[in-house]
Amino acid sequence: MRVQLIGPSSLWYLTRGTGVVALALVTATVVLGVLATVGWESQRRPRFLTQGLHRNLALLVVVFGLLHIVTTELDPFAPVGWAAAVVPFGSPYRPVWLGLGTLAADILVAVVLTSLIRVHLGYRSWRAVHWLAYAAWPLTLVHSLGTGSDARVGLFQLVALLSLAAVAVAVALRLAVEWRRRPGLVLGAGALAAALLLAGAVWAGGGPLQPGWAARAGTPSTLFATLPSPGGTATAAPGGLPAPPFRAVVTGRSLMSAPSAQGLVALRLDLVLSHGATGVVTILMDGRLGSGGVLSVVASQASAGPTAQPTLYRGHLLSTPTGGLLVSLASSRGARLELLVRVRIDQGSAAVRGTAQGMVPPPASTAQPSGGG
Repeated sequence: MRVQLIGPSSLWYLTRGTGVVALALVTATVVLGVLATVGWESQRRPRFLTQGLHRNLALLVVVFGLLHIVTTELDPFAPVGWAAAVVPFGSPYRPVWLGLGTLAADILVAVVLTSLIRVHLGYRSWRAVHWLAYAAWPLTLVHSLGTGSDARVGLFQLVALLSLAAVAVAVALRLAVEWRRRPGLVLGAGALAAALLLAGAVWAGGGPLQPGWAARAGTPSTLFATLPSPGGTATAAPGGLPAPPFRAVVTGRSLMSAPSAQGLVALRLDLVLSHGATGVVTILMDGRLGSGGVLSVVASQASAGPTAQPTLYRGHLLSTPTGGLLVSLASSRGARLELLVRVRIDQGSAAVRGTAQGMVPPPASTAQPSGGG
């Protein structure tokens, strides 16, 4: 029995990497722009130098933004659509959070283009468009948290926090400079910034940083299999799992051991069911890992059940249909269950996500009497 370990493509990693770099560059551009308004220039940092750096950073943002868009579109996993690269909120894949990123990209492209033809626009028109660049930073940050796959990854969280801290310090310096001239405006702006920061923290803590966000963010149900309708009800089976047939979202972790002296590796999948079923599934497979990430399974074990009784059902890997693992399970009382699990394994973080389909096993074959002649 052979299992193809499917992980994200190189395009998926490029999408994530260019997105994080774009966020860092947008942050640096905004911070430099704010510092330029508070007299940060000096003899060691003349104005033409900071302006040139600011302009080059903005161009780099556009370059990495375009790479991020192209790799996202070319990766076959998410059905984003090329139109969504220009028109916000039109994609079937997480439309709100993806649309915020599209809106930020449109703003940055407009700023760069108007800067290139600034002499033909006039200072006021250019300045009005240029101010929109400051809106691109929060849009990019929220887009990264809402749409990306790394909101719960420590390295991305560090980048996001550093970006937030850098912009907060720059804005605080700007408000301090304006305090003597316009204290009322500074208080109002400071209160608004604090309120937005608090609202963002509450949203992130209850949304992207929590399990199950992928489904709530607007991921098409075709990527999770077809979920039950909101008005549907499920009949509870012993232990709290719904009676088959059912479909559910799967998230979890994978763990693979180093090869043994006999060349065998052990792959463990610890999975959590949600959005259609509630419970846990564990699949253990021993085998030889070949080229292309193909695991030739020689032995397997599996279990499933509610969180309070995770081994209510026990069994083994029955077969490996295209892109999936078919697990045969039975409880101590004789109840039988088959699970078709389709998952993708992130080879970098070992995170697992996908779908599980609970099915009623076919009846055991019975011997038929031979016909008379």
